[in-house]
Amino acid sequence: MRLLPEGPSQPDDGLVQPALPGLPLPADRVDQAERRAARTRLRGDREAARRAESSRNRCTPSGTTNERPHGGDPVTTGEPRVLVRFSVPGEPVAKARARSMPVMRGGRPVLGAGGRPIVAHHTPEKTQRYENLVSLAAEQAMDGHGPSLSALRISVLAVFAIPGSWSGRKQRAAVGAPVLKRPDLDNVVKALKDGMNGVVWKDDSQVAEIIASKVYGERPRVDICVEALA
Repeated sequence: MRLLPEGPSQPDDGLVQPALPGLPLPADRVDQAERRAARTRLRGDREAARRAESSRNRCTPSGTTNERPHGGDPVTTGEPRVLVRFSVPGEPVAKARARSMPVMRGGRPVLGAGGRPIVAHHTPEKTQRYENLVSLAAEQAMDGHGPSLSALRISVLAVFAIPGSWSGRKQRAAVGAPVLKRPDLDNVVKALKDGMNGVVWKDDSQVAEIIASKVYGERPRVDICVEALA
């Protein structure tokens, strides 16, 4: 007499049946479970990276209002007061040094006082285009209001594209991670300040505090927040 195993039989109908208590899962079901767990971890890693990226922009909405008097600053009861926030799309661009060239006339340099050549300084075209883009984005965000006269704090989150040559795993891990390569962050901030000068504030001297970070992200851009300190 042949003994049959206890428990439900496994019908040959192509359906996956639950394993007997205490017995290991079949190899194919183990693989499926591992793949599901891996996908869950991946989604969690991506979400955590996005939160880390966004948290680097320390601008808070405390005291935000759309009502602004003639002077350009918001009417608000909270401190610090958010004056404006906006994003500049595309890869962040650092301010390049101005190029110096002698003024020429008739193939010869024009001489000034003391017989020295007159030198003209030109902002590189790439820098000029980016500063114009920043000015346009700032002007749209100001929504017709004039430049602020207050002391200001600016928060900058510069998000750089992740190199496409990196492996998928390295790319996923890079989201929200610090960028350890050029351009220098202070030169990026210089280009942003020059673009906002005369639009968000009257003069660069009003910027009393700067908080800035540069990270990798899935969407290259610069997030900017300007707060009035007084």
